[in-house]
Amino acid sequence: MNRTKSLRPDNLHIIERKIAFDFKIKRNQKKYWNDDLILTHFFNAFQQTFPEGERLFIEAAMDCIKKYAEKNPMNDQLTEDYKLFRNQEVRHGQIHKIWTEKLIDLGYDGFLRFNQKMVDFRHWFRKRFNAKFRLAFTAAAEHYTAALAFLIVHVKPEVIARSNLPYRGVILYHSMEELEHKGVCFDLFKHFSGSYLIRVIAFLYLSLDLFLKVYKRFRYLLIKDGIWNANHKRQTIKFLLGKQGLLRLTFLRIMSYLLPSFHPWRYDDRIALRKNFQDVMHESGIADFQF
Repeated sequence: MNRTKSLRPDNLHIIERKIAFDFKIKRNQKKYWNDDLILTHFFNAFQQTFPEGERLFIEAAMDCIKKYAEKNPMNDQLTEDYKLFRNQEVRHGQIHKIWTEKLIDLGYDGFLRFNQKMVDFRHWFRKRFNAKFRLAFTAAAEHYTAALAFLIVHVKPEVIARSNLPYRGVILYHSMEELEHKGVCFDLFKHFSGSYLIRVIAFLYLSLDLFLKVYKRFRYLLIKDGIWNANHKRQTIKFLLGKQGLLRLTFLRIMSYLLPSFHPWRYDDRIALRKNFQDVMHESGIADFQF
């Protein structure tokens, strides 16, 4: 029975927010909701994995609880945190489904194929891997989304500042809730397994799988726009690996997951996010953090 102590902050509130974002297509609306088309399509590609990805995460946690909680009971706090994590993730999946449908309406009908591939992957993954490995995979994925929140808070606030509504509202809202529940699946995994080897293997698997999925979708978007050329390939490499590149600037935070002593709550970006983007929260109809 694993009784590893969580580093969960005492002032943490995981809140189920019911927020609607208006994705209705407007006449003459620009395809690129950020002035950087590479950034626009990176997030368009990344977010398409969320609707089915969130279902995969919920299933992994649920399956572990059903299989192992009777012999290894969870405390009341972890039980409540799981329920709130689940409710937040359900809502995230719904919002990103609408975002993806908007892209299909804009002419990116290849996302219909990508949607089905994500459904097929979720079913295959559930059959192929046991619940503990899938939970470790989920904890790793939650680390990546928390790293993305770290990016917009500390490194590239222009992701929010230069983006149009509703997209900046969705990115901020999702980041905010990822920071709230980022430790839940990690704590569940520590509770039911805690194997460092499984955690590392699942992290490496998730890293490769996520990269390939986002790359294929991103490449499709640029090909569809007729701009998958040498110039935009160079821009993409710069966007990811340049001095101000996303991967380069988040690399140390992402790789900290491999430290044996790692816990998601060794970092707390909630206050900085609220301070930097409180005006956008109000503009987007997003409830503030509660401490």
